[in-house]
Amino acid sequence: MRRVLFILLSLAVAVLFFVLVPGLGTDSNTTAIDEPSTATPQTDNSSGSQVSSDDAVFTGSENLAAHPVAPPNARAAEVDRLADGDSFDIRWVDTGDSDEVRLFGLNAPEASACFGSEARDLLQGLTEDRELLVESIDRDQYGRVLGNVWVGDVFVNVRMVEIGGALALSDGGNHAALMQDAQAFASTNTRGLWDPAFCGAGLDAEIVIIAIEANAPGQDHLNPNGEWIEIANLTTVDAVMTNWSIRDESTRHRFYFPDGFVLMSGDDVRVFSGCGDNTADSLYWCDGDPVWNNGGDTGFLVDPDGRFADSLSYSG
Repeated sequence: MRRVLFILLSLAVAVLFFVLVPGLGTDSNTTAIDEPSTATPQTDNSSGSQVSSDDAVFTGSENLAAHPVAPPNARAAEVDRLADGDSFDIRWVDTGDSDEVRLFGLNAPEASACFGSEARDLLQGLTEDRELLVESIDRDQYGRVLGNVWVGDVFVNVRMVEIGGALALSDGGNHAALMQDAQAFASTNTRGLWDPAFCGAGLDAEIVIIAIEANAPGQDHLNPNGEWIEIANLTTVDAVMTNWSIRDESTRHRFYFPDGFVLMSGDDVRVFSGCGDNTADSLYWCDGDPVWNNGGDTGFLVDPDGRFADSLSYSG
């Protein structure tokens, strides 16, 4: 009888232990869990660094708040086909109808861009063969559902940003602050596309963005040269800026420095959004539309290898 009581008491203690320590043996949103991956790593041929899609599910954000849960109106869906790191075809579980989802509040690299294929692999690792919960926010101009997506208790939109698979957009809706915190976490910890082995700049980057003027006097579309971004060369050598570029959070606006343009050591240059005659300290994007969002945006300085040499964010 004593032995039976001892066994029952031991089982009770074990059950109580796992109840009081729920993080053991389960995935956590706030703790990084390192597990060996059985997937074939995706390799960046230029650097030899590797990123495994399986790591995406287990790489947490230990310095961030837990992910919010899916709302009651979120619909169940399954992935039919991944397009890239932020959009995919789905089939709604309740109706069997097909649709296309674009993750809301973020922008993943295009397939041909730096970290493009890796971003797709990370999203695949999060969503493949799993049931999704999709909160529909709106539809975009292409008819896609702009949505927030969950897999279990993982908020996929935020997870893609905090593991460096995508960039947060300033207009992130109700979760904008969480998305920006996720991006700061990824950047600080050089995750994913922020890794110098992929798209991030090394700590010695010295060609930098020093200012963005987003709000032109008057109406932006009537005064495009009232907005600008300023780039400085803090190095001790002149920098040939051929194949360097500037971009915003979206994929719509990109400026390439003129071939042969030299940013002298210690000098800076303003790149205006409108048209004009280029000089040593003034360049013109001539985009046709205002570039910088008054409500908040991020400027990225991109080197010839597609890496972020610097970035600067601002809010409205």
